[in-house]
Amino acid sequence: MKRRSKLATGDQQSTAAEIARQLGIDRDLNGEPLRVVHARELTDLDAEGWKRTVNGAAVFARVSPKHKLQIVEALQAHGEIVAMSRDGVNDAPALKKADIGVAMGIKGTEVAKEMAEARAAPSS
Repeated sequence: MKRRSKLATGDQQSTAAEIARQLGIDRDLNGEPLRVVHARELTDLDAEGWKRTVNGAAVFARVSPKHKLQIVEALQAHGEIVAMSRDGVNDAPALKKADIGVAMGIKGTEVAKEMAEARAAPSS
C-alpha cells in the first residue's frame, strides 16, 4: 500500500496549499486534486466526519494543537501510520500519539523532544 503525506499547519490556507503543491502532495494517487481544509471546517465533526475529511484532504490549514491530535487519531483509525514533526509544547499530545514522533532540532522545546524520544523507546 502506497502511503501519502499530508500537511497540518497553523499557516494560512493559501500558504499551506502552495507548500503542498511544491511538495507534490496536493493530489491523490490518480492525480486528482485533494482538498485543502480550513480549521473552521473541522468544528463539530463526529468520528466518521473526521475519517472522511482526513481521507479526502492533503492539507489542513489554521489548525490548532487539538486539531492536530484529532487528525493523528483519525488517520490512525483509518489504518494509517502517522509521523508527526513538531516543535512546540502545545503540540506534545499529537507528537506523543503519532506512531513516529520527530522533534524539530535545536529550536524544539524540551517537551517536544521528550515526546519524540518516547515514541522511539520500546514499550515496557
